[in-house]
Amino acid sequence: MSGVTHQAQEASTAENQPRSKPAMQGWLNKQSHGVIKKSQRHWFELWGPELRYFASEADAVATRVIMVNGCRVVDAKAPASLVLDTPSDPLAKQYVFACDDPSELSRWKQALTDASALPPLVKPLLPAQERVQMVALVNSKSGGKQGPGLKAVLVKHLGPNSVFDLANGGPKAGIQEHLRDGPNTRFLVCGGDG
Repeated sequence: MSGVTHQAQEASTAENQPRSKPAMQGWLNKQSHGVIKKSQRHWFELWGPELRYFASEADAVATRVIMVNGCRVVDAKAPASLVLDTPSDPLAKQYVFACDDPSELSRWKQALTDASALPPLVKPLLPAQERVQMVALVNSKSGGKQGPGLKAVLVKHLGPNSVFDLANGGPKAGIQEHLRDGPNTRFLVCGGDG
Protein backbone atom coordinates (compact mmCIF):
# COMPACT_ATOMS: atom_id res chain seq x y z
CA MET A 1 0.00 0.00 0.00
CA SER A 2 1.40 3.39 -0.94
CA GLY A 3 2.05 6.02 1.72
CA VAL A 4 -0.48 8.41 0.18
CA THR A 5 -3.26 5.79 0.21
CA HIS A 6 -2.41 4.82 3.79
CA GLN A 7 -2.52 8.48 4.92
CA ALA A 8 -5.85 9.02 3.15
CA GLN A 9 -7.32 5.96 4.89
CA GLU A 10 -6.06 7.18 8.29
CA ALA A 11 -7.59 10.63 7.72
CA SER A 12 -10.87 9.06 6.61
CA THR A 13 -10.92 6.84 9.72
CA ALA A 14 -10.30 9.85 11.97
CA GLU A 15 -13.12 11.79 10.28
CA ASN A 16 -15.54 8.90 10.84
CA GLN A 17 -14.72 8.48 14.54
CA PRO A 18 -17.43 9.88 16.79
CA ARG A 19 -16.49 13.29 18.11
CA SER A 20 -16.75 14.05 21.78
CA LYS A 21 -19.45 16.36 23.01
CA PRO A 22 -18.86 18.85 25.80
CA ALA A 23 -20.36 17.96 29.19
CA MET A 24 -21.69 21.53 29.35
CA GLN A 25 -21.68 24.53 27.05
CA GLY A 26 -23.16 28.00 27.02
CA TRP A 27 -22.67 31.70 27.69
CA LEU A 28 -21.17 32.86 30.98
CA ASN A 29 -19.93 36.22 32.18
CA LYS A 30 -16.31 36.00 33.36
CA GLN A 31 -15.00 38.62 35.75
CA SER A 32 -11.66 40.19 34.85
CA HIS A 33 -8.64 39.81 37.15
CA GLY A 34 -7.56 43.46 37.11
CA VAL A 35 -7.96 46.12 39.75
CA ILE A 36 -11.19 47.27 38.13
CA LYS A 37 -13.51 44.28 38.14
CA LYS A 38 -15.61 44.06 35.01
CA SER A 39 -17.33 41.12 33.38
CA GLN A 40 -17.09 39.97 29.81
CA ARG A 41 -19.42 37.50 28.13
CA HIS A 42 -17.76 34.38 26.65
CA TRP A 43 -18.90 31.08 25.14
CA PHE A 44 -17.74 28.23 27.42
CA GLU A 45 -17.39 24.50 26.76
CA LEU A 46 -16.50 21.93 29.42
CA TRP A 47 -14.53 19.00 27.95
CA GLY A 48 -13.67 16.57 30.73
CA PRO A 49 -11.43 18.54 33.11
CA GLU A 50 -10.81 21.29 30.50
CA LEU A 51 -12.98 24.41 30.62
CA ARG A 52 -12.45 26.15 27.28
CA TYR A 53 -13.73 29.61 26.56
CA PHE A 54 -14.16 31.41 23.27
CA ALA A 55 -14.82 35.03 22.34
CA SER A 56 -17.91 33.84 20.46
CA GLU A 57 -19.72 30.58 19.81
CA ALA A 58 -18.53 30.64 16.18
CA ASP A 59 -14.80 30.80 17.03
CA ALA A 60 -12.84 27.73 16.00
CA VAL A 61 -10.01 28.11 18.55
CA ALA A 62 -10.43 28.67 22.29
CA THR A 63 -9.23 31.92 23.83
CA ARG A 64 -8.15 30.05 26.96
CA VAL A 65 -8.19 26.58 28.50
CA ILE A 66 -8.64 26.31 32.28
CA MET A 67 -7.80 22.97 33.88
CA VAL A 68 -10.49 22.38 36.52
CA ASN A 69 -9.35 19.03 37.93
CA GLY A 70 -8.48 19.50 41.59
CA CYS A 71 -10.33 22.84 41.73
CA ARG A 72 -13.09 23.85 44.12
CA VAL A 73 -16.42 25.38 43.10
CA VAL A 74 -18.12 27.70 45.60
CA ASP A 75 -20.91 30.27 45.59
CA ALA A 76 -19.81 33.85 45.01
CA LYS A 77 -21.02 36.87 46.96
CA ALA A 78 -22.94 38.25 43.99
CA PRO A 79 -26.24 36.59 43.07
CA ALA A 80 -26.27 34.02 40.24
CA SER A 81 -22.48 33.69 40.27
CA LEU A 82 -19.86 31.15 41.31
CA VAL A 83 -16.15 31.08 42.10
CA LEU A 84 -13.78 28.50 40.67
CA ASP A 85 -10.75 28.20 42.99
CA THR A 86 -7.76 27.06 40.90
CA PRO A 87 -4.78 26.65 43.24
CA SER A 88 -2.54 25.10 40.57
CA ASP A 89 -3.28 27.69 37.85
CA PRO A 90 -0.18 29.88 37.45
CA LEU A 91 -2.21 32.76 35.99
CA ALA A 92 -5.14 33.09 38.36
CA LYS A 93 -6.09 31.61 41.70
CA GLN A 94 -9.80 32.27 41.20
CA TYR A 95 -12.25 32.74 38.38
CA VAL A 96 -15.64 34.34 38.97
CA PHE A 97 -18.46 33.41 36.61
CA ALA A 98 -22.02 34.70 36.44
CA CYS A 99 -25.08 33.57 34.56
CA ASP A 100 -28.42 35.20 33.75
CA ASP A 101 -30.44 32.11 34.69
CA PRO A 102 -30.03 30.64 38.23
CA SER A 103 -30.97 27.13 37.05
CA GLU A 104 -28.33 27.35 34.30
CA LEU A 105 -25.78 28.44 36.91
CA SER A 106 -26.76 25.47 39.07
CA ARG A 107 -26.08 23.12 36.13
CA TRP A 108 -22.70 24.79 35.54
CA LYS A 109 -21.84 24.47 39.22
CA GLN A 110 -22.65 20.74 39.21
CA ALA A 111 -20.78 20.12 35.93
CA LEU A 112 -17.68 21.97 37.18
CA THR A 113 -17.81 20.13 40.51
CA ASP A 114 -17.99 16.79 38.66
CA ALA A 115 -15.14 17.81 36.34
CA SER A 116 -12.97 18.89 39.27
CA ALA A 117 -12.94 15.27 40.49
CA LEU A 118 -11.69 13.93 37.14
CA PRO A 119 -8.05 12.92 36.69
CA PRO A 120 -5.91 15.03 34.35
CA LEU A 121 -6.25 14.15 30.69
CA VAL A 122 -3.44 12.21 29.10
CA LYS A 123 -4.61 13.38 25.68
CA PRO A 124 -7.12 16.16 24.93
CA LEU A 125 -10.60 15.15 23.87
CA LEU A 126 -11.25 15.64 20.17
CA PRO A 127 -13.38 18.74 19.81
CA ALA A 128 -16.54 18.96 17.76
CA GLN A 129 -16.05 18.89 13.99
CA GLU A 130 -16.34 22.68 13.65
CA ARG A 131 -13.60 23.29 16.24
CA VAL A 132 -9.89 23.25 15.44
CA GLN A 133 -7.51 21.18 17.59
CA MET A 134 -4.32 23.22 17.97
CA VAL A 135 -1.09 21.42 18.89
CA ALA A 136 2.04 23.46 19.64
CA LEU A 137 5.57 22.15 19.26
CA VAL A 138 7.71 24.71 21.08
CA ASN A 139 11.44 24.93 21.80
CA SER A 140 11.63 26.23 25.36
CA LYS A 141 15.43 26.64 25.09
CA SER A 142 15.21 28.94 22.08
CA GLY A 143 15.34 32.71 22.24
CA GLY A 144 17.47 33.11 25.33
CA LYS A 145 15.15 33.32 28.30
CA GLN A 146 11.99 33.83 26.24
CA GLY A 147 11.37 30.13 25.52
CA PRO A 148 9.87 29.16 28.90
CA GLY A 149 7.59 32.22 28.79
CA LEU A 150 6.38 31.31 25.32
CA LYS A 151 5.68 27.77 26.46
CA ALA A 152 3.69 29.07 29.47
CA VAL A 153 1.57 31.29 27.21
CA LEU A 154 0.85 28.38 24.86
CA VAL A 155 -0.13 26.12 27.78
CA LYS A 156 -2.45 28.90 28.98
CA HIS A 157 -4.24 29.06 25.65
CA LEU A 158 -4.12 25.45 24.47
CA GLY A 159 -3.94 23.40 27.66
CA PRO A 160 -1.01 21.30 28.88
CA ASN A 161 -1.86 18.26 26.75
CA SER A 162 -1.60 20.21 23.50
CA VAL A 163 1.88 21.70 24.05
CA PHE A 164 5.05 19.67 23.48
CA ASP A 165 8.56 20.89 24.29
CA LEU A 166 10.98 20.24 21.41
CA ALA A 167 13.88 20.49 23.88
CA ASN A 168 12.64 17.26 25.50
CA GLY A 169 12.95 14.72 22.71
CA GLY A 170 12.01 16.65 19.59
CA PRO A 171 8.68 16.77 17.76
CA LYS A 172 8.08 13.02 17.62
CA ALA A 173 5.92 12.70 20.76
CA GLY A 174 3.54 15.51 19.81
CA ILE A 175 3.20 14.45 16.19
CA GLN A 176 2.65 10.78 17.03
CA GLU A 177 0.06 11.59 19.69
CA HIS A 178 -2.01 13.83 17.43
CA LEU A 179 -1.31 12.42 13.96
CA ARG A 180 -4.67 10.64 13.71
CA ASP A 181 -6.82 13.33 15.31
CA GLY A 182 -8.35 14.24 11.97
CA PRO A 183 -8.32 17.02 9.42
CA ASN A 184 -9.10 19.80 11.93
CA THR A 185 -5.81 19.36 13.79
CA ARG A 186 -3.31 22.16 13.25
CA PHE A 187 0.35 22.04 14.29
CA LEU A 188 2.16 25.21 15.36
CA VAL A 189 5.96 24.95 15.54
CA CYS A 190 7.81 27.80 17.23
CA GLY A 191 10.77 28.85 19.32
CA GLY A 192 11.26 31.52 21.93
CA ASP A 193 12.85 33.92 19.44
CA GLY A 194 9.79 34.26 17.24
